Amino acid sequence: MTVVNGVGVTKFCRIEQEALYNSTNIATLRTTPVKLYYCPSRRIAQDYNGHNVIDYAGNAGSATDGANGVVVRGFQPILHMLDIEDGTSNTLLVAEKQVNLSKFGTNIDDNESPFFSGWNGDWDHYRRSWQISGVWQTPQPDYRSTATDPSQRFGSSHRVGIVAAFADGSVRMISFSVDPIPFMRACVRNDRQPVDFSSF
Repeated sequence: MTVVNGVGVTKFCRIEQEALYNSTNIATLRTTPVKLYYCPSRRIAQDYNGHNVIDYAGNAGSATDGANGVVVRGFQPILHMLDIEDGTSNTLLVAEKQVNLSKFGTNIDDNESPFFSGWNGDWDHYRRSWQISGVWQTPQPDYRSTATDPSQRFGSSHRVGIVAAFADGSVRMISFSVDPIPFMRACVRNDRQPVDFSSF
């Protein structure tokens, strides 16, 4: 593990991908599936539409630019552990993302390699909680649709919920029936409000 600004970063070589980590070949980077990045309940680790994909997304909090999440838009922004004011055990880091099962590798939020996408509004590698008609949105199951609209939700192909990693390294299953307020609190890193995990 490498420590950058007080945060541990695991290199690809730690997940048996040292060759990929050291590669400078764009085609290799774009097309080599990283098995750990795929949820076996959803799909097999392979190229989809000519590129690799990832079934997980960083937590952008409740803002479209990630300003209150742990994945923040900007030119090389640095988020320190001290910026997670609610505590690392209370803050979602990364979780499974909702996808359109009918459009693997082609839907707007699933059409780029995880090594080449940026923060361009298509939600490929970040998700959040946000309000619709005053209700905070929660993780939902994967779906099938002919539409290509990107999802901003966390979600999965599991029957009951999503697998989520918190900033302290702990992993939890979060139910699709989670209470919206505690889920939003877990997504926001700096509102200094307690997270009630009883509905998770």
